[in-house]
Amino acid sequence: MRAPRAESRLPARPAARAAALLALVHALPLLDRAAFGAVLERMRADLWLTDLQLGLAASVPALALGVLALRPARAPARRIRGVLSAALWSAAGALAWASRGAGTLLLSRAAAGAASAAAAPARQSPREGEETLPGGGALVTTAVALAALGYAGAGALGWRLGWRAALVASAATSLLATVTLSRGAVAAAPSALPRHPAFRRALAGGALVAFAAGALATWAPAFLERARGVPRAISPLETGAAVLMAGAAAAWGRGVLAEALRRAGASRWLCPGAALAAAPLALGALLARRPVAYLAALVTAIALVLVALAALREALARTLPADRRGAATGALLLVALLGDAPAALVVGAVSHRTSLWWAMLLVPAALLAGGVLLAQAARRPGGGPGEEAGRR
Repeated sequence: MRAPRAESRLPARPAARAAALLALVHALPLLDRAAFGAVLERMRADLWLTDLQLGLAASVPALALGVLALRPARAPARRIRGVLSAALWSAAGALAWASRGAGTLLLSRAAAGAASAAAAPARQSPREGEETLPGGGALVTTAVALAALGYAGAGALGWRLGWRAALVASAATSLLATVTLSRGAVAAAPSALPRHPAFRRALAGGALVAFAAGALATWAPAFLERARGVPRAISPLETGAAVLMAGAAAAWGRGVLAEALRRAGASRWLCPGAALAAAPLALGALLARRPVAYLAALVTAIALVLVALAALREALARTLPADRRGAATGALLLVALLGDAPAALVVGAVSHRTSLWWAMLLVPAALLAGGVLLAQAARRPGGGPGEEAGRR
């Protein structure tokens, strides 16, 4: 009897480890976002902040991360990036603890965004056969786990020790994760994006879906407390549970829907279909009054948003050839910068002028508009990221 050969398994282990680390680094800012959203109402009451100021503070890290990630600069050495990230996360935690008003809080949030950018994977030209984009499934699973941890952990710490301790704990967790787990991760340097109209429609539609996801991630706990009367100590835990259930539903449903559409020859409709289906469910979550109804609608809407974003990421990775994978990286960064980064600020500004309930209506509107743009891009075979392979 011959012993089984293990050589074929050895090359897959470093690749799987690198893909897992890359997915973790890309999803790590969601931990800080969820922690901030979990204690947002406590900060508003303690520092006498307006929704506009809170929205700006929530958007600053994502804006800083997006601008610094798109900046065409050489990536420093891994050790330098680790030290810089550690220093910035320490500054973010210290400033959060010392916050006495909007100014100090904004400085803390800017330091958090710069720390995430410093810990991001080094940008360089990928080697042949090297995976430069984390898989959509791995990224969704990691993002859901980190977001749930942020909501539950910060919510519990905020209730027991106050919001300052919750933000310091979030900064410390991010510090440990970025310093120890981002080593060795490599991402492709962003390159020129395709110029055809279908690709631009897909980017615009993806940005609108990312806007809806960012708005929900930041303002969902505050909405549950203000509009549904959920106690302040319970709303972050309820949001974390909804995110976990949505992640489990998305992990199962994405595979089932993708297989069904593949058999029907309509794989390109997964992303726009999920976005369009999420719009009425998000509206139902805002209009329903009974907890069972609005929580079920919220979980399903979040699950469909996760499916749409994962499908968009995987479609970009499939569409562009390996020698232009940097363009997919740049496209995803642009989607995050245009959609997710300003979401909290826009919702906060509208809430400041009207109310949070009216501001959250932007979520179903963005999902509907994004789904329409993605559907227009998917209608043109070979013209956008909805196809399984681009025609070059």
